[in-house]
Amino acid sequence: TMYPSNLKLWDKTPWKQLKFSITRKHYFQYCYKSEGVGTKATFTIRAHADLDCDSKLSTYKLLGTVNSATGEVQRSKLIIRKAIE
Repeated sequence: TMYPSNLKLWDKTPWKQLKFSITRKHYFQYCYKSEGVGTKATFTIRAHADLDCDSKLSTYKLLGTVNSATGEVQRSKLIIRKAIE
């Protein structure tokens, strides 16, 4: 499935704060989940797509935490599962 560009979607929390938007048609569905506050805060961003139309999803995932010593947001390396599905 190809999703149309929807600038109103990207102009909302959390995408606006993350400075993330897609201005063209795209194949992925995006999901953001956060838990905790302050230095106990974590987040997960996922992107899913069925790129070859076989009902198996490609998944891209990024995890984030807050460094308790510095307060800086740290993120994981990109985790890819079934990249060409």
